Amino acid sequence: MKIEPIDSSSGLSPIQSPAAQSPKRVKTGRTFPAPQMPADRAEVAAASQTDARVLQGAKLLLEATPDIRQDKVELARQRLQAGFYNQPEVLAQTAEKMSADPEARPATPLSLEHIAGIKKRIAEGFYDRPEIKDQIAQSLLDDIE
Repeated sequence: MKIEPIDSSSGLSPIQSPAAQSPKRVKTGRTFPAPQMPADRAEVAAASQTDARVLQGAKLLLEATPDIRQDKVELARQRLQAGFYNQPEVLAQTAEKMSADPEARPATPLSLEHIAGIKKRIAEGFYDRPEIKDQIAQSLLDDIE
């Protein structure tokens, strides 16, 4: 196939460029200012700024707060020394709270034999001995700290 250039004798005219198609502009000597486009800008609502400041302050406060609350540890020590935790109602309440808290339960369930051994020691007064009470108290304090 052969492609031949278009010439005026064929009756077809070549496609005109867009510049050739646009109307002619007449110069009047007057100048017009360029249209003003609004400048790009971002606005943050005052409430969002306040929220960000409050959040930052809360983060700083949390970072400054120790993981161990010394006031609670000292209160527990004073209660141990005063015998507060030896009261039957306190023991029952503590046991109830521990059984309700899944994190306080042992990772593996206690066997029936182990439970029977604990019950036997309770009946024999094993846990009433001062040195055993001290060990239990120290263990509780270690868990708190």
